[in-house]
Formats: sequence, structure tokens, C-alpha cells
Amino acid sequence: MRRNLAERLSADDWYVPMLKLCIELVNQPDGRPTDQSTLDLVDAHALAKKATIHLISLRRMCEAVPPAAYPAYTPLPSEGPIDHSSASVLLRAAFETYLTLSLLYLRSDNEELRCRRISWKIGGLQYRQGLEPLHELDIRKRAGEAHKLEGLLGVLTASAYFRALNHKRREKLKAGDWKFGLSWLDLAEMAGFNRHLFQKIYGYLCAYAHSSYLTVVQISSASNQQDQRFLADFVLHMALPLMAKLILQYPRLFPESMSLCHCSPFAFRAARIHDPLPAHYPDRN
Repeated sequence: MRRNLAERLSADDWYVPMLKLCIELVNQPDGRPTDQSTLDLVDAHALAKKATIHLISLRRMCEAVPPAAYPAYTPLPSEGPIDHSSASVLLRAAFETYLTLSLLYLRSDNEELRCRRISWKIGGLQYRQGLEPLHELDIRKRAGEAHKLEGLLGVLTASAYFRALNHKRREKLKAGDWKFGLSWLDLAEMAGFNRHLFQKIYGYLCAYAHSSYLTVVQISSASNQQDQRFLADFVLHMALPLMAKLILQYPRLFPESMSLCHCSPFAFRAARIHDPLPAHYPDRN
């Protein structure tokens, strides 16, 4: 039954309704943190929203862009190009964003995860401390974040889990290396993706996300819109398991949002069809 349905429907037939449900989940009141929510839920919601925004942009990039959209650019005398290459970059970012959400916020809470979450915040703030501010507002913001960074380091180093680690691992956490000991491949398997399949998908996305010769070969070989559409559809198909995970796991953070899933039966069914494997963590409750 599932195979017959999958064969009849195009990538867009799956993608668009699932994307609409993702948007509803992160935008509707039942799918957002309340004033009484913990800061962890606020951060988790931001990660889910970031992944959804990537998925929106990914879909837009897989549309044919008419030459009239480039008033300052002289296009080739053909139909508008489909930006499949940028779509691959965005899908990689969306996967990494979801895997961060999955590890830090969807697993049963414990001291290790609390330390990893703090380290994740430390890494972001430390990176911005190294940037040279351009405006007075940025200077004040950096000073304020320096105090926040100091406070986070204090909370981290006071943790019993942190103190039990060896020196090398403590230094990694203090440096913002929140993933220490885990690769993106490990995180994908823990989040319920098939390890072997994810390795292939992620390897493909990494290969074409940079300025390597492979990107030149792909752009040069996909010179007509038919080839570009094939590559764009391939990216959209790879995004379906990610959207499935986001739809099915998001209500674990915000149970009230499950009503939105029941209001979109096809998209919710599509998510269950494309969900690759159960995630390897127990319920939060």
C-alpha cells in the first residue's frame, strides 16, 4: 500500500502538505512556548523554526526562476534555472539543525544533556566574542554577552557531570564543543535515521555544498531545466524523512500542537510513511 502510494505521488505531492504542517506547528499558539515555558523550550522552538525556514527556502529554490526576476543579470537564453545546488546546502543545514534539536531537547533530560546544552550556548557566544563589532550597539551587545558567557561557564564547571569528566573532555565542553564524542552520523542514528542511508545522504550534501570540482561538474552537466529538475526533486525527496521526523517529534515538546497534526490528516499520514526509524531515546514524560 505504501509503495503504491509512493510511486503515484511526486516529491511535491508529499513535500508541500508536509511543509505546510511544519509551518503550522512552529507558528500556531499551540506549537509555541508560553510565557511560563522554560528557556530550554524556547531554544528548542527556535531550532524547529530554523529547520522549517530552511525547508521553506529549499522548496523555493527548487522552483524555476524566470529571467525577469534578474533585472541586473543577463541570463542564458533558456528557461529559468533551478537552484538545486543551493537547495543541497540548505538541506544539509536543515538536517544539522534538526539533529541538534533532537539531541539537546528531545531526549530524556539528564545532567549530561544539560551540560551539552550549556556548551552549545557557550560555543555560539564565544564565536561572536571573537568578531570585531562595527557599531556602538554591537559593542554593548558583545559586552553583555561576555557577562552571560561568564555565567554559563560558571554553571557548567559547577556541574557534577562536568567535574567527573577527564581534563580533555572538560576543555572541549568549555570551548563550546557540545558534540564531543559524537559525529553527525551518530546523532542521526540516535534520532532514528538509518545510519547507512544517512551516511550516503549527508555525504552527497557535503560533496556538493562546497566549491569543490564536483560542484563544477554538476552545474556544468545539468545545463538544461530537465536535468536541474531531476536534481532538485532528488533533494526534495531526501528532505522528506527530515520533515517526517520534525512533524512527529515536535508534539513531544508541545503536546497541544498534536491537534494541528489531526487537522492535516494527509500530511500527518505522509510523515508516518516517510519516518525512517523510531528515534533511539525514551519519552520525555
